[in-house]
Amino acid sequence: MTPAIEHYTTKLSIATAQLAALYPLDTSDKISQAIAPWNELYGFIGFTTLDSQGEQSFFNHPDTAALIPATRTAVRECEAAFEIFFARQIIDCADPRAELLRFPIHVFYEHTASLEWHALTAVLGQYPTNVAILGAGALPETCVWIQDWARENKTRVRVHNVELLEDRCELGRLAVSALGVYSEDTTFEAGDACAIPANLQPFDAVYFNATVGVTVEEKESAIVQVSKRMRNGSPTTMTSPALLEVLRPVLTYHMNGEVGKSINTSIIVSRIV
Repeated sequence: MTPAIEHYTTKLSIATAQLAALYPLDTSDKISQAIAPWNELYGFIGFTTLDSQGEQSFFNHPDTAALIPATRTAVRECEAAFEIFFARQIIDCADPRAELLRFPIHVFYEHTASLEWHALTAVLGQYPTNVAILGAGALPETCVWIQDWARENKTRVRVHNVELLEDRCELGRLAVSALGVYSEDTTFEAGDACAIPANLQPFDAVYFNATVGVTVEEKESAIVQVSKRMRNGSPTTMTSPALLEVLRPVLTYHMNGEVGKSINTSIIVSRIV
């Protein structure tokens, strides 16, 4: 093992172990304790850029493979708990915008929301005016970013947020309201993204949150069901090799992470076949 690989696997191992000791993240004290190891974990995942040889060596190493399940669990557990906790904080605090900046996953949306939006604009030839976000979550930051963008550009964009659980959907609505971007252009609906909205054809574009479904098969089945409800030619921001019968990838963006400037992510925009 090279010193670099040992350094990164040690960081991942310590951070995921510290987080695992706190599961379930069901109290404010546990969530507060989870922020530091999460920042350590996400600082590596989101902002460490390796050259192609170093990246290949890291991901092919057995120690890395052994840490992947714990890393996935950490992302799943922390994302859900942080969203709920900070949505409540935003709703109840005196300065919601300042509280949003404290949200540990805010930095992800800060970079990716802009990238997704400009990718969709490039594919459509103009900015979308009516979008759906399936799996919006308890703190729908993509929606907030879009409405902030619309306000800054003196235009209107309708955003329909779909979240599986009623209580999280309501938290999202209240958080968006507290952040000052709730209006007739921002709507919410609780239910299974595989089935609602029944008609997605009015939307220029559809965001599909990767947390919808658990297994690869469930996610692909959900995307197929969503795709069949969209109009031909409209773009969505997710695809996979098994979906080429209903989706055609048309644009891919890759961003390398650099603290304060960018984050490690890839955006694939596909059109409905």
